[in-house]
Amino acid sequence: MTIQFSKTTSTVPNNYNIWKYYTCPIEEFRGVLETRSGNNQYFNNLNIPSGDWRNKLPPDGEHNIKRLSESEANPSEASSDLETDSYTGKDDVDEDNGRPENLNIELGKISDERYRQDLSDQCQYLQDQESTCLKHTDLDEVLREYLNVLDTWQQEVYNIRIAHHKIWKYSRVSRRIKQHRAGSRVESQTRILPPGKDTDVDYMFELDGILVNCDDECKGIYWKHCSDSPAFGTVYVDKEYRKQLEQNHSDIFTADTFEWKQDENAFLLLPSKFKENIVNASHFEFSRDKSVSIASPSVSGKGAVNEYDTVPCLRLSKWPKLADSWKSRGPYSERYTFNSKWKEALVNVVPLFLVPTGNPMSSNKQEQFRLSFSMVEIKCFDQLSAKMRTNYGIAKYAFKQLFCSESYDLLSSYHIKTIFLWIVEELSINDWDHDSPINFVRTVFSEMKSCILKQSVRHFFVNGCNIFPFHKFTEDNISFYNKNFERDTEIILQAVTDLLRSDLDISSDSGSMLKDANSQLRLLASQEIMDSYIGGYLTRLLSMTTFSLFENELQGTLMESIDNIRTVFSSYQADKHLKKIVNSINIFIVSVQTRNSTIIKLIPSNINRFDDLIETAHAAFELYVMKKYKDVESIINSSVDYQFRPGEIGVSITKFHKEYELDTPIHFVIIELEKRYGSCPRFYIDPYLMIKHLQIQIKLKENCKFLHSETLSTFQKHMLEMEDIIKQLSARVPYIGKLSYKFAAVYLIHGYRKQFKELGHVGMNIRLTIPDNINLDSFNQRMFAKNFDLR
Repeated sequence: MTIQFSKTTSTVPNNYNIWKYYTCPIEEFRGVLETRSGNNQYFNNLNIPSGDWRNKLPPDGEHNIKRLSESEANPSEASSDLETDSYTGKDDVDEDNGRPENLNIELGKISDERYRQDLSDQCQYLQDQESTCLKHTDLDEVLREYLNVLDTWQQEVYNIRIAHHKIWKYSRVSRRIKQHRAGSRVESQTRILPPGKDTDVDYMFELDGILVNCDDECKGIYWKHCSDSPAFGTVYVDKEYRKQLEQNHSDIFTADTFEWKQDENAFLLLPSKFKENIVNASHFEFSRDKSVSIASPSVSGKGAVNEYDTVPCLRLSKWPKLADSWKSRGPYSERYTFNSKWKEALVNVVPLFLVPTGNPMSSNKQEQFRLSFSMVEIKCFDQLSAKMRTNYGIAKYAFKQLFCSESYDLLSSYHIKTIFLWIVEELSINDWDHDSPINFVRTVFSEMKSCILKQSVRHFFVNGCNIFPFHKFTEDNISFYNKNFERDTEIILQAVTDLLRSDLDISSDSGSMLKDANSQLRLLASQEIMDSYIGGYLTRLLSMTTFSLFENELQGTLMESIDNIRTVFSSYQADKHLKKIVNSINIFIVSVQTRNSTIIKLIPSNINRFDDLIETAHAAFELYVMKKYKDVESIINSSVDYQFRPGEIGVSITKFHKEYELDTPIHFVIIELEKRYGSCPRFYIDPYLMIKHLQIQIKLKENCKFLHSETLSTFQKHMLEMEDIIKQLSARVPYIGKLSYKFAAVYLIHGYRKQFKELGHVGMNIRLTIPDNINLDSFNQRMFAKNFDLR
């Protein structure tokens, strides 16, 4: 997502009347919080349940309303609390915001009488809606529990996700390009998306071994920030350093990535060509959604399920001076989440990057790189309490649901994140204890109103930098925001209700929505559902780990990869979930090592064994890959008669299995997925289904007479058992849609139909009850996605 910065002049639309709905910025809100007691609500009177709303205000509330009301007559006074731009030494309103001189005249047209009438109307509305407000209280409690369950799920898999990131980072074959995962997944946000919205994965590709100088160090490779947009700048390379780059990275620093600048006596590094070359050199396989955009720092791709952004970047040698003041800003006390003591320690260890994108308002945007604080933002979110994280999750959801429109585009998710980070910095940790999610959403909306009114969104890290999107400031956009701000409480409550109904599968005609919601939440908090959710994460981690081992074996770096994986898992030996896949990884390593001289144990063998069914399925499959059919049959036959339990840790099939010519049904799946996606993505087979599949295939491989008339009934029984399993599989496990067990199983049945056709008339006598016209395109993650599925 692109961040925009500018100081150019903008035109204020004629209907720019947000002022009368403006409640209070965080500076005032903080004071209200500190004086609030009991069950009193926030300063915004729309949340008062009944009675005289002025009597319900906190001690400073009436004074704040009076001051804002007086400011209507002279809005310039209301803007006097804006901080001085410490970067330019000038006032944000006059310089950074580019506000035209007649803005105060426009705002002054809002009369005191009209404003008092608005307050009176709101007061009457509250008195008429007492029962609704009581429901609001109940709804808030259900929402709290919903967020608690979501956060519990994410905390349970925290180590799994960290291990996934480390293995991906340290065990891939491309050694020159370091891969850093970024975005909401890595930030451990409580990610809540409206139905049908996308969630993507962000990868930052750092070219290893290159450090870009900044400030006054204009040598080697260096970055010079722009005077009008300090978060943007250009990267230069002197003559001698260019020779080094071309010698060490000839495929990346090609001749067309440089342009000579006489006034700088150095070469300009062209962002678009650098970006394209890095992506090509990364060997990152994906089909591109769209052509490379100069305006975006990323190259978008789409895997089997998720869209993702790959962002080439260069590391700065140090924090530039324009961002250095962040570490000393704010209180030193540990009562604050982002205290200056914590910041000072952070600055010394967390890198900053430059990403190839320019200021959209600049005529030189095609030459610019932007400062990226992605790694710092991850650390910021690591500092958050569960309450802060869940409140942000619902605020971001409400913003996406109510303000993200293809027709009306003004503020972005990054602006909401920035507003949130400012709130966290300026409130003490104790201030969050008495907050409700819905009230917090209204606080964020209040800050949005303030930012639009002032045409200013302060960058959280860069001093004196305004990231307000002036190039999107249109009359239609402002009108759209205005309409939502006018009825913010109503639409927030409706959005939250719709969220709970959608995520918890509650019918719209249910007369007891809150009761049904509580019932569903108790189910989601159950151990059985939790185990299925965690099993999905473990399946993907196991799959990615074995995929990486395959890659490294082909590249001749298997031993290095095994050492890296051992190191990662050794860091989490106490994790009860990660233990479950250790033996399975060992099984794979042993099978891979048969083609080498040494067998290595991943970590000490005293790790508890996980479920026998899962281990049996993975061991049998590895033997099957090596064509040791007698051993496979021995393992399966010696096992107990398992009871089917869907959602366990599944067996993954990758493009690397194609060369082993496993069997017709699995081969069919691989080939068909290659036709659809260009390269076969990993797909997952339920362990119980895998055992049944192997039983059938081994009999076919070892007994060509198996399908004669006297054995046909036995084979038919096996196939019916397999189909019974498939009917019970979920389209949501281990991952929604096209990475689900159900999706792979339906493809597998199509493969069996092909195999039976190849067997001739005997095979045609086998009856399959699963229809062959199932629409595989219906396995769409958008259709299936709920927030409890967003892994």
